Amino acid sequence: MTTPSRAPTTRALIWDLPIRVFHWGFALSAGGALALALTMDDDSSAFAWHMLLGLSACFFLVARLVLAVVGSRHNRWSALLFSPLETARYLVGGLTGRARHYSVHNPGTALVSLLMFALVALLTWTGLRGEAGEDLHAALAYALLGLLVVHLTGLALHTLRHREPIALTMFSGYKKADAASGLASSYRLMGWALALASVFWIAQLISHYDPTLSTVRLPATDITLTLGEGSEESDD
Repeated sequence: MTTPSRAPTTRALIWDLPIRVFHWGFALSAGGALALALTMDDDSSAFAWHMLLGLSACFFLVARLVLAVVGSRHNRWSALLFSPLETARYLVGGLTGRARHYSVHNPGTALVSLLMFALVALLTWTGLRGEAGEDLHAALAYALLGLLVVHLTGLALHTLRHREPIALTMFSGYKKADAASGLASSYRLMGWALALASVFWIAQLISHYDPTLSTVRLPATDITLTLGEGSEESDD
């Protein structure tokens, strides 16, 4: 029986600034939207914040798709794609405590990330369909909640097993990794550009929200969305 590889002792820059901006923006907006959906009645006037946060999460998702094409090597699609066999071996190893250590993404977190991206995209689509997508929207929300629980459980197990506070690496960008896996640059300019674009998007969403009509105009477009029951896309 093979033994798991030991975690490297070298600290290397693995997560550049753009991916860290995406991670926290996506986590806070998608998590906030989910929390409001689970704790607030959809007839409440404050429920519009659930939808505004959902649209913000969609913005970060689009940003992540861009990073998967033009970002650093750790952000590309190739870094997130593992074969079904390798993924299965990793998941079994995680249950038995014999999982291989990965310096960047591991098959488990990659799979959960891809599923989260797909769910947020579907949640946005069903949310904009109003009553027509209400049942599916609710089911997808619970699926996302389940994935979040799986993700947080995996972080806790990794922290305990490897004695590394893995969640904190998304603040500093550094984690235990092979030296060859380290990035030469944190891509600060791209990271700050994404941060500023995110602030602009969210600020414009809020300023273009009309609580009387329950509508919002998407930033830099003529597309106006109706938030709530009977939602549909319209043009000014």
